[in-house]
Amino acid sequence: MEWRLAGWLQPRFGASVGGRAGRSLSAGLGLRLAFWRVDLAVVNRGGLAPQYTRGMGFAVGTSMEF
Repeated sequence: MEWRLAGWLQPRFGASVGGRAGRSLSAGLGLRLAFWRVDLAVVNRGGLAPQYTRGMGFAVGTSMEF
């Protein structure tokens, strides 16, 4: 799910309930600064509750849009 809070700010939230990776929750943030775009994200691995989490993943991406 992505919420277009403003033209330059886009918070995101996601959930996975199956598949190879199992259950997980994710959150991210997209920033659009003129022609430069930055995306940040974090996800927990292995369970929806903190006591079942087996790790975390982080991602950062950037691009230029003309």
